[in-house]
Amino acid sequence: MPKMIQYTCRQEFWPALEGALAAHGYISDIPIQRSGSGASAMVMRYGVVSFLFTHLPTSEMVEIEVWGWGEPLNAAIQLFESLPFPLMKPLDVPANDKASSAIVNAPYSGMV
Repeated sequence: MPKMIQYTCRQEFWPALEGALAAHGYISDIPIQRSGSGASAMVMRYGVVSFLFTHLPTSEMVEIEVWGWGEPLNAAIQLFESLPFPLMKPLDVPANDKASSAIVNAPYSGMV
């Protein structure tokens, strides 16, 4: 079953992230699409892993969803988090903060 990991970053880093992924073999599966409202989206893919970039004109941030499964997804996440860009996970946890990432990604235990 596919798994999805979410990130955000400042909009100005989108082209650099796209270039870094392309340098590692990712291709533009769906080129940048823009709506009449100014929202934009694109998909980059390598094997079973896809990166969905979306940006709303009212935001300074780009939302990034990484879809895939198994070892290819794990490798993509390691690559993405190793890039020299300020990526954030939901709840504003820096992606390179391993202790905080473990908390955000921990399964919900039902305890508060």
